[in-house]
Amino acid sequence: LSIDYNANKGSVKLNNVEIVTFPLSGPEWDALVDNSKFADWEDFAKYKTGKIGLQDHGDKVSYRNIKIREL
Repeated sequence: LSIDYNANKGSVKLNNVEIVTFPLSGPEWDALVDNSKFADWEDFAKYKTGKIGLQDHGDKVSYRNIKIREL
């Protein structure tokens, strides 16, 4: 997962291949949130700083090589 607020772009790569890109704000982002399970969350993803959550769906999960850095 890569997030670039200066370019208003988020992206996900799998095996070094970009599989999805998305805006971080604006009308397209608002439409994505409105059609998601987060539609009722006030101020969902409105802040540029805060906590990061890691999610699983009930199965055993492992994380590695997680790097958080300011670019």
